[in-house]
Amino acid sequence: MITPREGAFRALQCVLACLIALVGCGGKHISESDLVGTWVPTAESRSILLPRAPETGAKLVLNQSGDFRSEGLPGELLYSLPGMAHPAAVSGTGTWKIGTVDGEAALLLTFTTIAGPNDFKVPNGTQLLISGNGPRLLLYFFMGDPDQGDRIDFERLH
Repeated sequence: MITPREGAFRALQCVLACLIALVGCGGKHISESDLVGTWVPTAESRSILLPRAPETGAKLVLNQSGDFRSEGLPGELLYSLPGMAHPAAVSGTGTWKIGTVDGEAALLLTFTTIAGPNDFKVPNGTQLLISGNGPRLLLYFFMGDPDQGDRIDFERLH
């Protein structure tokens, strides 16, 4: 016979198991096909970028084959230290894959070529974190200190 206390404990275990099943361990599952396509800064992110780089035509193209091409990405995506001047926009090519950064889903980029005024060594790795799901996925990073809130979001063109 199950005591009321054991019954409550089993019910709690069931509820927790259901929540884990709904949410999943470590969050949502992102597949490569969710990310393939052309990504550009959102309108709000372009307003953050505008004072720093009038040419806000940043674009990241992720191919199914695992390679990418970028144009005019903010230099802070590759290298930034507090208080440093804003690096000029960079373009390049390389490979991409899905991974995690501090337990969060992330797009991991490895640049094998970089064109820009700065002397970036290759290969050069960086990442964009992934938020949302389905058609409202966003890729993002913070320019400078995340506490300042300058989050740059990229949305996929449809």
